[in-house]
Amino acid sequence: MAHTRKTSSEWGNVSRPSVNDELGYVGEIGDRLIFFLKYVSSKDTRRGYRVHTLRDEVGNEFVLFGNEVHDELGNPLAPLYCYIIKATVKRHQLNDFKDQNTKDTVINRPKVLKSIGIQE
Repeated sequence: MAHTRKTSSEWGNVSRPSVNDELGYVGEIGDRLIFFLKYVSSKDTRRGYRVHTLRDEVGNEFVLFGNEVHDELGNPLAPLYCYIIKATVKRHQLNDFKDQNTKDTVINRPKVLKSIGIQE
């Protein structure tokens, strides 16, 4: 499991990866955790819902299925912006779509606690 370090903040313990962590699945299924994530993109599916892609500081992939996700001020999440998000780990899945072969952590019930802005 990645994310071996938790950083204390005003929102509680934020799950943050260590530089030496291998890319992979994050958390245990059912865990409600606070993450520092960058919003990468979203796309609509033929079934009428949206797939959101997020990434942590070392490149672990997170997927969120649903409609538009909003920040703490009610604005839609913006690509390349970082957020502190509280979410539940729903499942782990291997994404072999278009030969990506990434290990995705699917999260649900997101609550954006804080917009951080664009971070390099």
